[in-house]
Amino acid sequence: MGFGSSNSKNYDKKLYTNEYIRGDKILLIDEEGVNLGIFSKRDALLKAEEEMKDLIQVGFDPKDKIVTAKIMEIGKYLYSKKKEDGEKKKSQKSKCMKEIKFSYNIGDNDLEMKISQAKKFLESGHTVKFLGQLKGRENIYADKLYSRLEYIMSLLIDISKGQGIKKEKRGYSMILFAKVK
Repeated sequence: MGFGSSNSKNYDKKLYTNEYIRGDKILLIDEEGVNLGIFSKRDALLKAEEEMKDLIQVGFDPKDKIVTAKIMEIGKYLYSKKKEDGEKKKSQKSKCMKEIKFSYNIGDNDLEMKISQAKKFLESGHTVKFLGQLKGRENIYADKLYSRLEYIMSLLIDISKGQGIKKEKRGYSMILFAKVK
């Protein structure tokens, strides 16, 4: 029934269970989240043992020095925690930066295609980085590339906010953030 202080490689936070809980007063919660009241550590351990489940620390109130603990099976708790963390990770991954590269001499039709793709990215909440590249002697056309980026910004200003155009090592870049609705 009793597990040590750390139960999984995946969790940086230590998980305190059963006799490893460091508190004298314990606020007990059952599996459904119903508050059972405040118990002494010994009484809380006995209650968990009666139900043949574990006592798992889920919180601590430093002001009142009361530990919040759940009565449930440790395996179920770790599974639900892992599932919850997976959901958080999924939502974080979806909003990443998309990069769109082009040259100063890109055709108008190709540029329109790249702008429409950027619109789709911005509407789905992504950040878009436009990267205008100049190679070698193309540096003499830097003003043409700069005006292309200004044109792109003027078209996408209604659905995004930009940081401005920045000089890069080989050209110019511009980052556009999706406007929060």
